[in-house]
Amino acid sequence: MPHCRKSGDANLVAYDARGEPVEMHFSVAGAPLHHRSLEHDELGRIVRVSERWYDVTERGWLYGDGVSPVAELDGAGALMNRHVHATRGHVPDLVLR
Repeated sequence: MPHCRKSGDANLVAYDARGEPVEMHFSVAGAPLHHRSLEHDELGRIVRVSERWYDVTERGWLYGDGVSPVAELDGAGALMNRHVHATRGHVPDLVLR
């Protein structure tokens, strides 16, 4: 697991066997601040990202093609927003709330 330390802050990134990042941990002065976990499909595309601040899950995203988020979830995993992509690749044309 690669480890990088900059100006008193610790950043750790864990990779799977294919070299894809699966977890990122950020802390300040030894206290955990932010954690992000990524799930990949068998082709290595991102399918789900979850984000925690101070050990509380805040939100997450579901990805349709590994590049574009198609939904945003709240901390409990309930749907908050749907992202509709049509003309601009990874930028949604419409966000349904």
